[in-house]
Amino acid sequence: MTSYRFRVWVIPNLPVELEPETDVWRDIEVDGSHTLADFHDGIFGGLC
Repeated sequence: MTSYRFRVWVIPNLPVELEPETDVWRDIEVDGSHTLADFHDGIFGGLC
């Protein structure tokens, strides 16, 4: 099965309460069985 890897940077903004100088990023790997909701949870898990 094909999988895709993304590196996502989260830019501090409401409602994510991060300091403006904080770099937050995630490496996320998904395949065809994942939904956009899964992708969102992978990016923002623990931040919201």
